[in-house]
Amino acid sequence: MLIDLKPHKNNIGGGEETQIPAIAQCIILYHLEVKSLEGKGTYDIADLFNVSYANVNRAVRWLKDKEVIALSGGKTKSMIFQFKKRELWDRMLPFLANPIERIVYTDSLPDEVFCISGVNALSEYSMLNKEKNDTYAIAKEEARRLQIRTDKEYGETRIEIWRYNPCFFSKNGIVDKLSLFLAMKDMDDERIQIELETMINNMIW
Repeated sequence: MLIDLKPHKNNIGGGEETQIPAIAQCIILYHLEVKSLEGKGTYDIADLFNVSYANVNRAVRWLKDKEVIALSGGKTKSMIFQFKKRELWDRMLPFLANPIERIVYTDSLPDEVFCISGVNALSEYSMLNKEKNDTYAIAKEEARRLQIRTDKEYGETRIEIWRYNPCFFSKNGIVDKLSLFLAMKDMDDERIQIELETMINNMIW
């Protein structure tokens, strides 16, 4: 369900440039927003995200190399996070990637309920007004399965194809705050940037 995200040049622990595995990003977001993963092992994470042990093991090693977690125990090791949540977010932010792989448009959606994203999601977390047209987020595998008829430029509804499943972190059908921040932080709109910063600063960690 998850694939590797784009590489980032910043490096927390020094050494060569590297890229964050998608599952490592999901581990961080889940731990920060949904439920603590303190003390969880590799098999727990594999079950949680329905991915292979090998992929999770790689993600856990990546986080350990960046010194954001330590591992305890014998053969079956458990994760110990080295920072409190807000500090962990600030430390990981240079590595965390925009979840959007591509954007398409459509005039017709299937009956499945997608997660609200974009400006209309930010309006749920801020004082920003909603847009007339909707934006939804969907995992790339789900989009492939549903075979939605889309266009690269035209359509009433904007669809964000995400690198990971937004449902992992969504509450009330709205994409999570941290993924939304990552998706919108490079937009050239001062109003959006102000509301994004306010949203993050008002979070209860």
